[in-house]
Amino acid sequence: MAAGKQQTTPKDFFVLPSIVFLILVPSGLILTGMSAFAPSSIPGVLGPLGQFARTLGEDYSIIVKAVCVVALALHVIEAIIAFRIARNLKIQFSTSVKWFLLTFVMGIFSLRNLLKQKNRASRKAK
Repeated sequence: MAAGKQQTTPKDFFVLPSIVFLILVPSGLILTGMSAFAPSSIPGVLGPLGQFARTLGEDYSIIVKAVCVVALALHVIEAIIAFRIARNLKIQFSTSVKWFLLTFVMGIFSLRNLLKQKNRASRKAK
């Protein structure tokens, strides 16, 4: 870093996605997992969405399981990327773990906030 330039990312930098994503993404992941591995356990209270997920899980089991496994793999990869970016930004370890966990659950909807900060920091460092 050049003299006079300071780190642009606070050591405790952490941003939650919007409440809409905080509700929809985990719900979707749970519903996808239930559809893939236990379609009969999807509650009727979910109405047409639940019926659709149940039907997909029963009639297209292999495809739904593949989607579920791929989604899980992508979330793991995104979480690892988030942790590495956080550490490269010199964010404290405990907050980097928060980024890992949040991105594991939220995927790109969490990672994009960290990527924006990375881009801001790299622009200011130039």
